[in-house]
Amino acid sequence: MSTARAHQKSGRDGHEGVRRHPFRNALILSLIIAALILWQLNPIIHGIHGLYTILLRAEGIRRVVAGLLTVGYHKAAAIVTPLVHRIGK
Repeated sequence: MSTARAHQKSGRDGHEGVRRHPFRNALILSLIIAALILWQLNPIIHGIHGLYTILLRAEGIRRVVAGLLTVGYHKAAAIVTPLVHRIGK
């Protein structure tokens, strides 16, 4: 019987005394996580840029609406104020 066959039957692979270094597992896990982050980094940056663009547009719309409300308020106040003074006398 060959040595390889004897190891197969006994369930041993010949590396019983070799201890794996615990840093290797942490390094492999860190590399996998870094690869996942780098793989998804470009879509994340595009999403943030899209959000930034939407917020810039929303700021412009908010300013226009606020300006229209301010103009409307001043026109309404200009119409109502003389009436209030007439009724108040």
